[in-house]
Amino acid sequence: MAMRFSVCAAAVGVGLCAAVSLGQGRENRLIDWGGGEIAARHEHGSADHDCVSAVDRARLETARVEFSKFVGPPVDRDARGGFPQYEFFPMAGRLDRDIQAGNWVDLQPGFGRLIWDCSALASEGHRGVDVELRSFDEQAIGVPAFAVADGVVSFAHDGEPDMNTQQMGQVSNLVAINHGGVRETLYYHLKNGSVSVGVGQVVRAGQQIGMAGSSGNSGGPHLHFESVDLPGNTVFEPWMGPCRLGESGWLHQPEYDQTLGLRDFGVTPVDLWASGAPAWPFRAPAQGHLAFSEQPQWIWILVANMPAGSNWFIRWIRPNGQLDYQSDTFPFNNPEFYRRSWWTFNWYIFGMTDTPGTWRVQVYINGQQMSDAPIEVIATPDPNFNRPPGPITVDFEPEFPKASNVVFCRVNTSLTLDDPDFDVVRYTYEWRVNEVVVRTVTSAGQSDALARDTAMPGQTVSCGVTASDGVLSAAPVMASVEVAAALCPGDANYDRMVNFSDITAVLSNWLADYRPGVGPGDGNYDGAVNFVDVTAALSNWAAACP
Repeated sequence: MAMRFSVCAAAVGVGLCAAVSLGQGRENRLIDWGGGEIAARHEHGSADHDCVSAVDRARLETARVEFSKFVGPPVDRDARGGFPQYEFFPMAGRLDRDIQAGNWVDLQPGFGRLIWDCSALASEGHRGVDVELRSFDEQAIGVPAFAVADGVVSFAHDGEPDMNTQQMGQVSNLVAINHGGVRETLYYHLKNGSVSVGVGQVVRAGQQIGMAGSSGNSGGPHLHFESVDLPGNTVFEPWMGPCRLGESGWLHQPEYDQTLGLRDFGVTPVDLWASGAPAWPFRAPAQGHLAFSEQPQWIWILVANMPAGSNWFIRWIRPNGQLDYQSDTFPFNNPEFYRRSWWTFNWYIFGMTDTPGTWRVQVYINGQQMSDAPIEVIATPDPNFNRPPGPITVDFEPEFPKASNVVFCRVNTSLTLDDPDFDVVRYTYEWRVNEVVVRTVTSAGQSDALARDTAMPGQTVSCGVTASDGVLSAAPVMASVEVAAALCPGDANYDRMVNFSDITAVLSNWLADYRPGVGPGDGNYDGAVNFVDVTAALSNWAAACP
């Protein structure tokens, strides 16, 4: 038995590519595998280290001078007199699930990279946070970007190509929003034709302003979200941590999940190393079935949070539940932590050439099972083989919204098994207020937002979601909630009752600061959680809320 390894440059970074010859015949065999880190390409010698080009920076500076003549509505300051904390990340999808932050503000002056948690997950001189889509397929469907707070549009530009993969200083489709002359927020790399606001337009928190893309100085589909304090144009990093002390810019800081997991998965008979084969940020082909003749097979995975020195093996389970084959364990040879990486594995599995039924492919990383993917093996190829997406559930965030809240409708589903054929799933969201449709959008994001004050106190908000692979749809699901009718002193968890649960909410969030009336524990709606909230609950114990 001969074995041959070779090192090559992977399409998405620098990784080990192996070609293994295990002889010919009826045995299972590994043909080759490889991949590598999906890194911010501007870390590696581009003229523009920041993913925002010098041209875009100059255009914005000119716009700021012009817009300074009109400040716009005053900022609704919080109880401490400062700019209100951001209540949500301004993008459809769910952070560290179908969308992923991977490039934060570089806090290190001069050479060197440092972010809020003291790691180096930033490109040199980066001034915002990049939140990436999984591929251009999601961008094509659309993933909305929202205004993070009330304000006035101070700059808007559209019409630029939006599938850039090389950073060459290009001009971006972008929106800038001025928040009362106190802060400016910026939304770069938007999808061509998606910008839905214009200069001078007043926008509300949660209002859609565009869709994520890869226009401008960009290496792949993402939203670059940036905050600037005015009038000094100082970059503001909302994430708080050991290397960015002080108060968080988030009402509830988004959790930075570093759990190892798969963000996408596919199986295909298409040669992924052939000339012209798609590579990230283009999604590789995938299908939920293989014909007897469709061997060898290619398995590909998009991995989040791979520890340094990781390893892998793969198992194939026969339709009768018995183990058909388990590969040897191989090292990924990744010298450091990879926030995101893409890998391919090319195998010949003899049993799949004559045994029909539901096989299962199980990928293990560091001994942990990452997938248990069903593959239908059929005798002859069937171009019409297709099944609808799997069932979903939906819920709201916040769970008990008020009129002043931006309400998110979240989809609960698997990242890798949301569709049995590994198709990209799109979600059509239909929002209703008292049964009147107020917003309809089709998005690849696993959440959508309804702008604040769209529903008034006492009205019912409904979110209906239909999942589709573009051809077949799953059964629609719906969730409804009544917007809090009025303030109810003592109701610290916003369930419209004053009882022991409100005391628990106060104690769980003791000394937390909020925008007035937002955040569990703030039972008297003064923007802070303290002993006064306990008094409010006790004074109104068992009181009926309006």
